[in-house]
Amino acid sequence: MAKYAKLRWMPRYTQALSLGGAHYLSLTDASLNMGTADFALDFLGRLDADTPDSYAAIIGKGPAAFASSWANQAGFAVALDPATRTVRLKINDGNAADGVTVSSNGGVFTLGVNFWGRVEADRSGQARFLVNGVGVGGGDISSRAGSLDNASLIKVGAYDASHDRFKGSIDLLRLDQGRLLGAAWCVQEWERLRWGWPRQLKGFTELWKFQGSLVGDAAPSRTLLWQGGGSPVFTGGWPYTGGPLEVQVSYGRIKWEGENLDLDSVDFSRTLDGTANNYNCFDKRRLTWHLEGIPFSQAMAIRGARLSGELIEVFQDATQDWDMQALIPNPPDLREMVAGYYKGDVEFEEA
Repeated sequence: MAKYAKLRWMPRYTQALSLGGAHYLSLTDASLNMGTADFALDFLGRLDADTPDSYAAIIGKGPAAFASSWANQAGFAVALDPATRTVRLKINDGNAADGVTVSSNGGVFTLGVNFWGRVEADRSGQARFLVNGVGVGGGDISSRAGSLDNASLIKVGAYDASHDRFKGSIDLLRLDQGRLLGAAWCVQEWERLRWGWPRQLKGFTELWKFQGSLVGDAAPSRTLLWQGGGSPVFTGGWPYTGGPLEVQVSYGRIKWEGENLDLDSVDFSRTLDGTANNYNCFDKRRLTWHLEGIPFSQAMAIRGARLSGELIEVFQDATQDWDMQALIPNPPDLREMVAGYYKGDVEFEEA
């Protein structure tokens, strides 16, 4: 039977915006009109089973509620359908007929469970839906290739106080004008998100991280306004709330190298991390994993463990208790050897 080593750690603390089905966000910003350009958006969050309406709005800049007619009007909106557990996109470019609505496959998310959803809209062709980095269907939107520009507000979490209300939480929300990043990027971004990498703007039009704030990360930033009374409520975000995280690496992918560093029993200032910890037998261990041929997901997990800044439990045998609690003091030296597989060294230092 194959044997594995393992790392276990808590990802860095994040927050999410909590929506109870009675509040939503709005924004007046003409720069978020999509015109005739391709566009994409993605969100990380959780839709609760008792969400109050037939549709739960993620984000839209449209003239009416999702199920209403958009005849002779323009705009776009993305919503979740809790009954069929689908992600849906609606757009219209002023066409006299109602807007076109396209949907993902059914059952692509689970109510009450966090997931990452993405919609990519190729205005001359297809809208494509992805959940947790995997394609889950799409539909033709080429009949609405005209301008989506309008004077409507951006809405997040509902259309208004009684339509398309979202109950659950949203950890991040991004808009991207004029580019489609494609399937390979989506697979990789899901790995970064699930292993707790920091969320960064990185060329997106706007990113709202909801880290105790409704202010976006772009410059100049766009601040969403809380609607429905009271004040915004923030709760623990994902994957922090799903932690601790664990990754296993096959023995066949690791060679070990380690050393004991002798510490003076009186002068604790000589410890490598500058703390006054009294280590067992006054030894502090340093361990190096020489890795060969680990998949992309494991490479992202190891980097995510370091980025957490938290203590990592190192198991040289995944079936036994951990051997030491450590930090990764230096960025893991992991390089792609062939497509999707990495090699390099990771140092662990007892802490």
